[in-house]
Amino acid sequence: FAAGPAILPLPVLERARQDIVSLPGVGASPLEVGHRSPWFTSVIEETGLNLHDLLGVPDGYHVVFCQGGASLQFSMVAMNLLRG
Repeated sequence: FAAGPAILPLPVLERARQDIVSLPGVGASPLEVGHRSPWFTSVIEETGLNLHDLLGVPDGYHVVFCQGGASLQFSMVAMNLLRG
C-alpha cells in the first residue's frame, strides 16, 4: 500500500480498525474474502474504472493491477519494447 512510514489521521485508523473485523455489507473481514469472490472482483473493477477516469486514460487502454513493485515496473518497460 505504501513504501514508507506515514501518519494517517485518527479517523482513518479508526475506520480501518472497524472494517478489518467485518466489512459493511460483506459480513467478513477483508482478510477472509477470497480474491475471486464477487465482492473483491467488484472492488477491482470499480477501482480500475475510477483510475481510468481520474487519470484520463484513453478509450482502448486498460488499467492493470499487478504485484512486483518498482523492480517489475522497470523491467516491464523493456519488455514492452520487445517484439513477439
